[in-house]
Amino acid sequence: MKTVVLLLLIMLSSMTITQCFGTVSSEEEQLSYKDVILVRMGDEGRMVAVPDAVFRRGEVVNLVLLDVGKFQKGDNGKHWLDIDILVKDPTGSVILDKKGLLGEEGHRLLKDDIASSPYGICESRVGLEQGLYQMTLTIFDKISGAKISVTKSFTLSAGLSYQETFFAKKGSDGTLEPVKDATFSRGEMVNMIFINVGKFKKGADGKHLFDINIKVKNPDGRLIFQKEKMLGGNGHILLENDIAKSPYGIFYTSIKMETGIYYMTMTVYDKISSEQVSITKPFTLK
Repeated sequence: MKTVVLLLLIMLSSMTITQCFGTVSSEEEQLSYKDVILVRMGDEGRMVAVPDAVFRRGEVVNLVLLDVGKFQKGDNGKHWLDIDILVKDPTGSVILDKKGLLGEEGHRLLKDDIASSPYGICESRVGLEQGLYQMTLTIFDKISGAKISVTKSFTLSAGLSYQETFFAKKGSDGTLEPVKDATFSRGEMVNMIFINVGKFKKGADGKHLFDINIKVKNPDGRLIFQKEKMLGGNGHILLENDIAKSPYGIFYTSIKMETGIYYMTMTVYDKISSEQVSITKPFTLK
């Protein structure tokens, strides 16, 4: 029995992204919206449009609606919106069905009665199949009863998956310890770790062959470090269950570096199957 784990987060924020069109279904009074688009997290932590709607397994799939409204105010002068999410796999089976995701967080005052960019996040994990998925985002006004429902298709292509990723630093005993706030002092070594990456394909010799690329950008967005093939021959090994348990990349900071938010991109790739997973995460130097 395969394991499917999906992390669903819903947020309200302002973003500037390009136009895209979706399929709308409604039998009741409708809210309107300006655009709908699928996006991924790109370099520097910014949302990037995905016009072909193709994601690799392990990536986060974001479905965004722009300028949804107009919502009706309640007796207390605030609005009350909420969101439902439905995701179907390539066979049409429902693999995610969440209702009322905002709850009390949706009870708020909206500027000009408009929700600027509500979106749903579907984070794929180990076990998801390749193929065409359907993601439906429904936003409704709990005061007026109006709603809007949009369905977009996205494709999960071949790619490595992972369980989680985080930053770490060396502890007093020399082992790597998670850094939850991703904040490091200048001169410290920054470690970015992936947990349970796979599955890798075996070569003709019965062993696996994988490697790691790293790049880092400074607070101005300038590339200050880039290292490819960090493992070299050390990546030609036999992995238990075709899984790399905790591959990690290293970036050495210096006391001369400026403080601020940096962006580290780590790519783990299978040199036999050509599958890969790449994640960009911000960290702070103080």
